[in-house]
Amino acid sequence: MAQILPWCMKSAGYPQYEDAVRKALEETGYSNRELPDSAAEGKALITFKYDAPEKYQDYDPAVMLFDIDDDGHRIYTWPEGGTGQVAACVTEGRYALTLILENAEEGDLVYYLYSEDGWESYDREGIDEKFGDLDPESVIEAGSGERKDLDAPEW
Repeated sequence: MAQILPWCMKSAGYPQYEDAVRKALEETGYSNRELPDSAAEGKALITFKYDAPEKYQDYDPAVMLFDIDDDGHRIYTWPEGGTGQVAACVTEGRYALTLILENAEEGDLVYYLYSEDGWESYDREGIDEKFGDLDPESVIEAGSGERKDLDAPEW
């Protein structure tokens, strides 16, 4: 919440409120982003660090977790400003994780799918095709109480 609400102010065209929202969140303690070592029973924590290379500095990152066991339910999160930490608390299960980079000015979208072998880059058609036939290496098994620290993208 500490990252999403200020971003919402900026995205909605109210950048003048971004600092006020951030300060209010800090005062209530919502800005404490220290991650726990494990997740609650029935939940899992999936994390990685995002650090944009030069060629993606003008791109807005988002992360989508695709719940394979729940008819494709999607969970979205974003890297934390300043640290690049990405963390999602999910129900235990099997997930595919995609880093989405968007440059709205250029109309460009790039997708990076996580797998045990590293992050693979796709365009829109390629990622749709890949999701239709996921390799076992692209599936993250998230067990109850587990924290999964994934390797950061290598550019």
